[in-house]
Amino acid sequence: ALEESPVVVGKNVILVMGPTGAGKSTSISYFMGYQMVSKDLVNTFDEVVDIAPGAVGEQADIGHSQVTSYTLYSKVLDIKGQPFSLCDCPGFEDTRGPEARITAAINNQVVIKSSRSIKALVITIDLRALSSAKRGDYLRNILPVLESLLKDPKPHMRSIFFMFTKVELRKKKKIIPYLQGVQKELQGNLGTSEGAQKQDILQQLLAVQFMIELQENFLFVDPLDEGESRAEILSRLAASRPIPHNDFKFPEKDETRIELNQLLYGVMNGAVSAFD
Repeated sequence: ALEESPVVVGKNVILVMGPTGAGKSTSISYFMGYQMVSKDLVNTFDEVVDIAPGAVGEQADIGHSQVTSYTLYSKVLDIKGQPFSLCDCPGFEDTRGPEARITAAINNQVVIKSSRSIKALVITIDLRALSSAKRGDYLRNILPVLESLLKDPKPHMRSIFFMFTKVELRKKKKIIPYLQGVQKELQGNLGTSEGAQKQDILQQLLAVQFMIELQENFLFVDPLDEGESRAEILSRLAASRPIPHNDFKFPEKDETRIELNQLLYGVMNGAVSAFD
């Protein structure tokens, strides 16, 4: 992990996070000024957005799987003309096993501790996924991820942004009413649930309420708009207030620490067995 760790010393960094396939790497490439094009996926009716052929220079690693994260190591990329760099973080729910999750957690810690400052946290939201059967997966991860990074997210709400991807601009005004509808639905379900299900619904409800409270920090990115949304988003990010380093904590969930212990236990057992 340390060999692949990005050089961040002296840089003001913005962490770009989100679920696998949400469009983090695509958006970062767009912010870097690359021309983006739409491409058809083979044997499907779906399209993806990628960097136009012939581009040169450092790039974010774009993958198009909704299951496996293409980004393993946090990658810090400079934005021309801006006083900050963007860090492309691995997906929330990386499916490549405990080694990958442990590597990502350690790598994020290196970025946070080595940077000059962390100017903002950007959570990437695929609007189409948020309004699909994947909604629960999205919502139940938002607050745990923030709480795994920050001792207390509340004092830093001005530096936390939600970046919506794969959204038609005409639907921007529908996002808040949609979230309010989800809030009402979850409030109704909360009263009729119990046990683990009730805790899960509560976690989703708190995430929706947090998003609605931060609606002034919504960002809408369209990589195919020839730079129209890029200028506005970069300007807003540049104006964000840095989060002090001592307000961060070790950026890994409890289950990641458990996985690390289990992994080490397995290695030790294997070593002992080799000598039997």
